[in-house]
Amino acid sequence: MKRVVMLIILFMLFGSCYSYEWTSYWDTEYHVYDMLMDNSSNNIFMATDQGLAEYNYFDEVGLYTSGDLPCNDVAVYNNEVYATLGAGSWSDGVYIANLETESLEIVDWFFNPNFLESSSVDGNLYVGYEYGLNVYNNSSFQTVNEFNRKKSTAFEDSDDFQLVATTDGIYHKNSEDDDALFASRQNFGQVEHNELTEISGLVASRSNPGVLWTMNDSGGGNHLYAMNELGQHLGVYTIPAISNRDWEDIAIGKNPQSNSPEIYLADMGDNGLSNPIKQIYVVPEASVSPSQQPVTELIQEGRTINFEYPNNEFYDSETLIFDQRTSTFYIVTKRNGSNDDNFERLFSVPYTYNDQLVTATYEGTFEIPADVLYGYGATGGDISPDGNFILIKTYQNVFMWERSEDSILNTLNGQRIQVPYVIEPQGEAVAWRYDGNGYFTASEEYSGIQSNLYFYSKLGWRKASDKKLNKLEYNYQDGKFYGIKNEGEDQGLYSSEDNGINWNYDFPTDNLADIESDAQGVIFIIWKPTAVPEYFNKVAAYYNNNLVYLNNGLENLSMLSLSHNFLLDTPTVLLATSEGVKIISDFTDDVPNQSNEVIELIDNLSIYPNPFNNEIKLSLKKGNIEKASLYNIKGQKLKDYFLNNKDGIAKINLDNKSNLAIPSGIYFLKVKSSTNSYISKIVKY
Repeated sequence: MKRVVMLIILFMLFGSCYSYEWTSYWDTEYHVYDMLMDNSSNNIFMATDQGLAEYNYFDEVGLYTSGDLPCNDVAVYNNEVYATLGAGSWSDGVYIANLETESLEIVDWFFNPNFLESSSVDGNLYVGYEYGLNVYNNSSFQTVNEFNRKKSTAFEDSDDFQLVATTDGIYHKNSEDDDALFASRQNFGQVEHNELTEISGLVASRSNPGVLWTMNDSGGGNHLYAMNELGQHLGVYTIPAISNRDWEDIAIGKNPQSNSPEIYLADMGDNGLSNPIKQIYVVPEASVSPSQQPVTELIQEGRTINFEYPNNEFYDSETLIFDQRTSTFYIVTKRNGSNDDNFERLFSVPYTYNDQLVTATYEGTFEIPADVLYGYGATGGDISPDGNFILIKTYQNVFMWERSEDSILNTLNGQRIQVPYVIEPQGEAVAWRYDGNGYFTASEEYSGIQSNLYFYSKLGWRKASDKKLNKLEYNYQDGKFYGIKNEGEDQGLYSSEDNGINWNYDFPTDNLADIESDAQGVIFIIWKPTAVPEYFNKVAAYYNNNLVYLNNGLENLSMLSLSHNFLLDTPTVLLATSEGVKIISDFTDDVPNQSNEVIELIDNLSIYPNPFNNEIKLSLKKGNIEKASLYNIKGQKLKDYFLNNKDGIAKINLDNKSNLAIPSGIYFLKVKSSTNSYISKIVKY
């Protein structure tokens, strides 16, 4: 009796039968975490718990090791094999494989690397690790500043977009973006509220996305004004306990102890250089909706940080920045034409919990070009929500600095980037959007010109979503990105049709480990090994909103990783288990075609000798062989053989006299009988 294993599943959309069988692809004692084929050597490389393993034509294994480090991921870049090694030690990093000496050489150190990917969009090599994302530029890795201090967990790209999953959410990049950092100015609308005539500061709420806070400067009353990103008025919030002598800037952050959202008002304008004591008012942020009707409310709470400049000096200042990393306020003085130098002065004020007078610390100076007409310097500034970018505005320009782990002063003394800005009449205010995907500017009403809200959208890497995913996969068949979440709440399988902006919750389940798509667009997922494995389905295929469990034949195995099947054009994936790598025979042939082909186990077909030299014989226990197709290790079909056979025995000549001579190496033979299909690996020596 034939040894045939079938799974009968009733699909709501198809209503057809599905057969499958897991068969051994490579037997290995190593735990395999990733697999790829090196096109230059035609060898298979596997990331294993013992190092980087190389499989050559004859199944011999060369193990590339560096100490006791496990190999996590492997990628090909410029025809060289790279791998990430490590699991939380200071030897972790990206290594390059020396194919001649079977050794690994360090390229750069990265603590606890999570992925290594060669992008099909830009051709670059990316490594994601515990503290960010770096890109390789043929000689060294460069930091991608948008990901500083964010754990990067996964990378995936389509023809048009790159996606990175981080602990801060999903970021994406459009391949059509040029080298520009920001788009041209967009007019989002006129500032609606007629009392906002002298806007001197602007900030985007991070607790109320889509809401902006602003205020008037000297003598403008003790009011905070809320508007949405179209300039529409949302409310007036009065703080009775404070006054507005000369409010010049506004910042936003969270209380370092309670983590509650706060607004910081800088009463530090001093045109006449006559006021020795300045104030930073700390006000709890109200809850506001960007679509609410305008309200009038009081904010009764709040306190004051009083400060003075050292050595009884007087400065007029219009720029306040709150650095959440250090819980410190930074103040930039406003240079004017009477200054004796060309530098901005930077002072810091600590976050305090009482109203006692503190002396600001002089940090140093940095240089930005003064306005051409009047010689004025900084009129406003803001730091991005993640703390990685700083903006400072003058009347005529906006400048940006990229910050890594440097102090604010060292950052401002680093490379300065002039970003787009169209001059506004008496324009003083600048603010990052709540997600860091661009910046707003606004001006005072001047000579009858109304104040407008302008936006400069960020290009390149942008935050697409707050969704936190652990793995990503792009399905070329349906044009969707898929992801899995295996930590915290709402664990399960997700999909996105708009390049990572919105995510549909496709299937709830805990403890997912990996995700991969096959050549016909079926999504495969696996679950993490657990102490009680029967509590979790181990392997499943997801297609047209249906989930099919494929666990027969995998009993008592741990599932480690999934890889795309680049070796053979049968629709399947490679599944790494605790007992080697397995494939599933022709499962997805049934999905799009709704066929019911029965897939026989490989031992119904005998292929001998194997390894072979010039001739190979095929023997079928029952039935006749109709056709055999030969594939190279890259999955490219080399030739079809329509065979004459007797009693299920046929032979193929592959010597130099035949019409297809092949060199030594690994090949695959797909054999078709009158009723069934078979796949086998063959080796020519």
